[in-house]
Amino acid sequence: MNTKGRLGWLAIATWMTCTTAAAAETGKKPETGIRFRRTADHRILVPVRIDGKGPFRFVLDTGAAVTVICDKVARKLALRPMTHIRLTHFTGTSDIPLAPIRSLSVGDYSVPDMKVIYCDLQKLWGFDRSAQGVLGQDFLSKFNFLLNWRERTIHFERNGELRSQLAGTALPCERLQGKYYVRVPSATRAGRYLKLLLDSGSPYMLVYETPFTREDLSVVRIEGRTVAQTADGRRELQVWRIAALRLGEVLLEGLRVRIAPPLNREGLDWEGILPVSLFESIYFNSEECYIILNPRRLGRIAT
Repeated sequence: MNTKGRLGWLAIATWMTCTTAAAAETGKKPETGIRFRRTADHRILVPVRIDGKGPFRFVLDTGAAVTVICDKVARKLALRPMTHIRLTHFTGTSDIPLAPIRSLSVGDYSVPDMKVIYCDLQKLWGFDRSAQGVLGQDFLSKFNFLLNWRERTIHFERNGELRSQLAGTALPCERLQGKYYVRVPSATRAGRYLKLLLDSGSPYMLVYETPFTREDLSVVRIEGRTVAQTADGRRELQVWRIAALRLGEVLLEGLRVRIAPPLNREGLDWEGILPVSLFESIYFNSEECYIILNPRRLGRIAT
């Protein structure tokens, strides 16, 4: 998700009701490998059905707490708001409708009785016209799944079959509103970590500046500035080149990192965003709260 919508997602999440996990049970063999489309800005578009209608093109966003539907699709589905939520975003504040839906499905995998918000995605978050919604953690956190960036597939897990076919270092995560936060060791300070949001909706790595940012990242050089949308508006950000970043068995070298001013929010306990697109594949285990980066395959995964 773009960082400009980050505060809005946090504000919305407190209003959301937890849904009961449920996978659609059918008599046919379950569909596990679902193809997705990659956009030019590294977003993931998956086919989504709502109340049996669709498919619609949704951005799969591990950094979004809730699911959002564009206003045109909401009108097509004849959604009726149960209430409105006051949402703070980079252009100001808006009253956003919250509506119930009977089910949301990706392939053969479904979650019933969800509550979604709907709005103009282009106006509020700058999404292009190819996106008709955002698939958030209120759906994704009900499943374990393998997101394969290289092969452009997402595999949802039934009965632990993915765990038996994948090997690699299990990295424990912190979870907040379904979102995954990983701890990245500081490059210079023993026992210190950067807590980063693992985000499939962000095209670049971003870190909020602190007095220790340069030390923690082991900066090789400063490459200039760029303009981007952050949670508190349109900002000019520094771009740094860092030597390396290690997470478990994975070493990422020579990354370009955008450095943003600190967020004006009390109690901020995470330092930035780590894009999913940096890895070939990631296994997300929602049940036990861990991930495996670039897992090795021990057997063939059904497609």
